[in-house]
Order: sequence, then structure tokens, then C-alpha cells
Amino acid sequence: MHVREEKVDVFLIHSEGALWSCPECGMKLPAYDQKDQPVLRHLDTMAFQTWVHARPPRVECPNHAVRPAGVPWAEPNSRFTKFFERFAIDVAQETDT
Repeated sequence: MHVREEKVDVFLIHSEGALWSCPECGMKLPAYDQKDQPVLRHLDTMAFQTWVHARPPRVECPNHAVRPAGVPWAEPNSRFTKFFERFAIDVAQETDT
């Protein structure tokens, strides 16, 4: 937590030997390699901006080649967590424009 910056950074690290899902077929596979560390905007924590740092791996699926592994907290190539996206949609729908 960075009090002066009013920011919380959450770092997600996976355990060695963890299995990941192919985003095409869902087959559980070991990590092939890791992508760059994206930083995703999450819902605020105690009025502080919250950022999630994670390095989701890619998997080598025998049916679909090398693909980024699916993760439960974000859509592929998104800059936001699913919770943040859902909140933003709800606010937009409730706001008069």
C-alpha cells in the first residue's frame, strides 16, 4: 500500500507446477512461458486505487498451439479486472446521459 499515492498494488504469483487452462478448449496444461506483467485496474480498496500485477503464462495446447492461459479475474487483453468492468457497466447504465 502506498498511502501518499492513495494506491494499493496487489501482486499475484503462481506456484511452480500449477496447471492452466487453454483458452480455446479448457484443457489443463503446465505453463509454457510467461508474458509481460500486465497491470490491471481493480475496484478501489478503502478509497485507494487498486492495481493487480500478474504474469499469466502461456500454455502449449496440443490442439491449439501456444496461447495465453485463461485467468478467472480478467478477459484476454483487458486493462481491467472483471469486477471493475462490471462496476463500470453498472454505473454507466444507471447514469443519465
